[in-house]
Amino acid sequence: MEFVQDWGSVTSIAFRTDGSPIMATGSVVGHVVFWDLEERRVASQLLSAHDGNVTGMVCLPNEPLILTSSPDNTLKLWIFDMTDGGARLLRIREGHSAPPSFIRFHGANGHNLLSTAPDSTLRIFNTKTEQFNKSLGKASYNRKATKRRGRCVDDPLKMPPIVQFTSETTREKEWDNIAAIHLGIPMVTTWSYDKVKMGDLKLVSERFQKKNQNDAAATCLCLTHCGNFVIVGYSTGHADRFNMQSGLWRDSYGKPKAHDSSVRGLTTDSLNQLTITGGSDCKIKFWKFKNKGSAPSSVLAVDEAVSFFRAHRESSMLAVALEDFDVYVVDIETRRIVRKFVGHTAQITDATFSPDSRWLVTSSMDCSIRTWDIPSSQLVDQFCTEAACVSLNLSPTGEALATAHVDYLGIYLWINRTLYSKITLKALTPSNEPELVSFPQCLSEHVEEPQGEELEEFEFISPEQISTELVTLSGLSASRWQNLLNIDLIKKRNKPKSPPKAPKVAPFFLPTVSALNFQFDLAQPQSESSSKLLTPASLLNLTDFGKLIDKTKDNDDFDLVIEKLKSFGPSMIDFEIKSLAPEGGGSVQVMLQFLKCVELMLKSNKDFELAAAYLSVFLKSHGT
Repeated sequence: MEFVQDWGSVTSIAFRTDGSPIMATGSVVGHVVFWDLEERRVASQLLSAHDGNVTGMVCLPNEPLILTSSPDNTLKLWIFDMTDGGARLLRIREGHSAPPSFIRFHGANGHNLLSTAPDSTLRIFNTKTEQFNKSLGKASYNRKATKRRGRCVDDPLKMPPIVQFTSETTREKEWDNIAAIHLGIPMVTTWSYDKVKMGDLKLVSERFQKKNQNDAAATCLCLTHCGNFVIVGYSTGHADRFNMQSGLWRDSYGKPKAHDSSVRGLTTDSLNQLTITGGSDCKIKFWKFKNKGSAPSSVLAVDEAVSFFRAHRESSMLAVALEDFDVYVVDIETRRIVRKFVGHTAQITDATFSPDSRWLVTSSMDCSIRTWDIPSSQLVDQFCTEAACVSLNLSPTGEALATAHVDYLGIYLWINRTLYSKITLKALTPSNEPELVSFPQCLSEHVEEPQGEELEEFEFISPEQISTELVTLSGLSASRWQNLLNIDLIKKRNKPKSPPKAPKVAPFFLPTVSALNFQFDLAQPQSESSSKLLTPASLLNLTDFGKLIDKTKDNDDFDLVIEKLKSFGPSMIDFEIKSLAPEGGGSVQVMLQFLKCVELMLKSNKDFELAAAYLSVFLKSHGT
């Protein structure tokens, strides 16, 4: 018995085991043919079952089901329940048929990922379960016509691949909340996350609808936090604002253009008061959101052309990647460069802020992924992968980092170890070679790794004082010293309204003599002329703190005095300082020693705020 198919070589064969004499064969063009072995003819066929050659095919035992796979990254389950004995699609598990090029987390819980690839599709991947993975479809000039055409390899209405997109959750139930730009065209498409489909709007400015403007292309875009507007930058230097609900053009920035060359970066603040644009002309411009043709409010010049923007709206920080492989952090409020990160040796592909804006994670074509600590301006982590990372994004909860790599169809998740273990982050040298790390893998069962001798990680202990030239604060809570100057006002405010009541007079008892008969002890009666006041030999009556200061007259060692002061509360500090005066039981010598202690604290620049507060209380109490 011999069969011949007209669609090229046979790539896979399977036989039904549920009683039907059917043989299934796959071809290199994605078609599947079902042969009737008894009648020796074609029973039915599935045209364009896959976009690539059918490499795998298995019939489930004693079931009218057949499973097929293909390099187009799809796994399809077909069921034979048609009237003519043919098969129809029952279930499908699919991903991108090309390596993902741009990924972003969507939503506040960090469970869903939006991704796009050169196959012109936009997909949703769930980080918890594959059952929630969805496809928003392929980008098409006419979505309804493409849907009627069905799944076909050659679709003349398919749009160029999506190179960048932006999304917001604010208005996703009311209108489209995803905007995407495509390779080499000025058209911007809208998508709906809630309806899981491509929108009907195509955002194109009138200036690019002319025939002589076909060389223009959209290069970057930004969706406002409210979800009402999308701002698009073009390779011609123009920047336009559109309404997301109606798709109408609303405004443009600059006369006649925002930049002299291509616009590379766009972002807005969370209140729609400011629009920031960056171009390949080495300029970052700040515009009023409602521009109406006015000039930029300020211009910030950088050393090299801007590659892209990544913003953190909550902290008003903007990461600017440049063509010389450096990353600048710009404060949007002050409009100044506050950090510069240098270390990558190839083109920077993507960057993302941590949710608390403390870290900035960057990726480059040198196959490295680096984590920069923004407050200290130091590199705290770096590693290298087998393939360069083209896109990355940190989840809104900070739990995981998602990455997409060159020539890899999957999206990889890296866990944040600082959430569940003690990690000491110390400064690294960017010039050092990063460690090569393998990609995360899915394991069917848990394998316990052999536990070797783990080296104890050095725990960094901050010095008590970094430099004597710098002012060092004590670290005590502000309530321990900030209220010292107003302690009298606080006591007056907390004073009870009614005066304290004197206790009842206790009965007077005369002493008795221990004898058989009850009698009072009148042996030494007190004379009326004797005084009850005790006059001490010396008028110096120091408290324990005053005695501690008095002991420092010989060596001027005030360490114990400072520690004692730190342990006191505001009321106790006020009482002890007032007790240093001669009328309070102290002496001038003790007051001088206390001033020497404050002078030592000020000269050493340690506990600076405490010394200033103690000196203020002293001058207020004993100053003339």
